Amino acid sequence: MKSHSYFLTLLFSIMTTTFNLAQTTSGFNPTDVKDVLSVKINNTLPDSTQKWNRGALLNINFTNTTLSNWAAGGQNALTITTMANLFANYKNGNNQWSNSLELGYGITRLGKSNAPFRKGDDKMIFTSK
Repeated sequence: MKSHSYFLTLLFSIMTTTFNLAQTTSGFNPTDVKDVLSVKINNTLPDSTQKWNRGALLNINFTNTTLSNWAAGGQNALTITTMANLFANYKNGNNQWSNSLELGYGITRLGKSNAPFRKGDDKMIFTSK
């Protein structure tokens, strides 16, 4: 239980800092949010493999819903989801090969704070063409 509290506190601190950095004074710009919340991984490769383009997009989402004196009913909820989109594309002249892997996992706790977490989302999609 202590490790869950430490993890949630750390996650909340990271997400609060990230959201503060994502705000702009000129209005909402979706590309700014994508740049702050995304991590693009590019590797420097030897000359023989420069025909490959590889990268990844990683996301962690945290949602907390608390209801107090709510006449319409409902229950508190805590949700944590992670998503990863990986790709490796090859291009050599007229030859092309595109590969992508989408992974996602999420857990949700409904109701009381001592309720167990349940799986709320899972996804694994591999595409190669």
